[in-house]
Amino acid sequence: MSTSICCKRKAVTCNNSTGHVHRLHLSGFGLRGQINPSLANLSHLTHLDLNLNTFHQTIPSFIASLTNLEHLNLSFAGFHGKIPHTIGNLTRLRSLDVVGFSNMVWGDHLNHYHSIHLAGYPEMEYVARVASPNLLHVDTLRWLSQLSRLEALNMNYVNLSRAKEWLQVINTLPSLQKLHFQNCSLDYIFPLNSLNVTSLTLIDLSSNKFQSLEFPTWILGLRNLSYLDLRNNSFVGPIPSSCNATKLKYIDISSNFLNSTVPSSLYNTCKELEFIYLDFNFLHGTIPRQFTNLCRVKKLSLSFNRFEGTMSDSFGNMSKCSLEGLEELNLQFNQLSGSLIDQLGEFKSLERLFLNKNSFSGMIPRNLGKLSSSLQVLGLSRNNLTGDLPDSLGHLCNLERLHIGGNKLKGVVRESLFANLTKLKILTASQNELSLRLGEDWSPPFQLKQLRLGSWSLSNGSQIPSWILRQKNLSAYLDLFDTGIFSDGVPSWFWEIQFLNLSHNHLHGNIPDIHGSTENQYVYTSSNQLETD
Repeated sequence: MSTSICCKRKAVTCNNSTGHVHRLHLSGFGLRGQINPSLANLSHLTHLDLNLNTFHQTIPSFIASLTNLEHLNLSFAGFHGKIPHTIGNLTRLRSLDVVGFSNMVWGDHLNHYHSIHLAGYPEMEYVARVASPNLLHVDTLRWLSQLSRLEALNMNYVNLSRAKEWLQVINTLPSLQKLHFQNCSLDYIFPLNSLNVTSLTLIDLSSNKFQSLEFPTWILGLRNLSYLDLRNNSFVGPIPSSCNATKLKYIDISSNFLNSTVPSSLYNTCKELEFIYLDFNFLHGTIPRQFTNLCRVKKLSLSFNRFEGTMSDSFGNMSKCSLEGLEELNLQFNQLSGSLIDQLGEFKSLERLFLNKNSFSGMIPRNLGKLSSSLQVLGLSRNNLTGDLPDSLGHLCNLERLHIGGNKLKGVVRESLFANLTKLKILTASQNELSLRLGEDWSPPFQLKQLRLGSWSLSNGSQIPSWILRQKNLSAYLDLFDTGIFSDGVPSWFWEIQFLNLSHNHLHGNIPDIHGSTENQYVYTSSNQLETD
């Protein structure tokens, strides 16, 4: 095939003057088998993208002869074995992607944080499914030091356990801006005497094996750093008290063993922060009130720590910008106490609120209904909240998930609470002392996937309510434990629900043979008068 014909293909870009092929974009073409060595004849190539194919071979050595390459992407392409040192001959490279894994799924399938919550960070738009990890490996990374023009390096899921010198090598790349070393089996960080990689804006060292190592203090000395991911690494000790990363927008140091208070430098110096994830550590003390002065913060997640104090200590009299910008507040599983503050109802952009498993007391604020219609998830379960459910909850017309289970809420819930909840998909409210009073012909404005009303008092003589029988999407979870319902027969489609709890009621009839009908199905029917067929 002539060069002129090749240049007419969408995946091929040629120089208009010489006709030489400069770019090959073959991402996702479904290519299989072996790469033809004739590729080496395209000596003028500057861009080669073989991403998302299924080659079954080692990285071919002839790629190192394409010395004009500036961008090389070999990720998710089925390559295996040792990455050849000769890639170091490609001294013009500005970006190198060799993710050591063959399969790919979108981020929101696996990782809550690295998905839609990273708007503005397209380089983190996907993650690899760990089914056969580390298809690629190295015995050293010294060859990288020849790539002095390198700006972006992505070696996620490559086994780098033998490359003990990795940090010294990275420190020789003065142009490097983005470093992706996620899940690379790294277990050591060599101390740095001087810092040369001052251009770094993104560092992802998540899910490695840095056990019993302290937080690398040099990272927070990078003045251009905007994205830092050190989650799931077993770092110990305190969060460094000094931080010069004034441009930091995203920090995730969750799932470590960090044991300190939150240093003041994190909120006094890093005023550009938008995403803060400190979950699953041993952080203690009070949650700094200054967090609420960071006007750009969208996500503040501090769950599974040992924070103490009251909500008013940390979140009382919040700044206007915090009330307008915060989209997610996650404080669950700490040691917070006291009443919820009324100002919670003034958040204008809040979508997710998680306060589970603390020691709050008092009533849910009446002005909770002032939350913006953008609210999607409200989680208040497993606290010690008392009092009635305010009618203002019914104003949250975009609410998709309501979690209030495991509290001490009392009172009567009427139709008005649900009138505008047309988008509600999950209602979790078991283990309270609430009564439901609805009209016999009431038709809910929503279709639920999960419903948990265990321990509630249901209306109309406690028959299975007709509005529940009209839920067409109720397939994941139905909990009517100890609700006093009675029936001479259980609807047949109930037995197809993934998790079904009808125990401690007054149900009669037969239980069909449901063994094997649904994988991992859980059915609880004790303390009834049901019989097996």
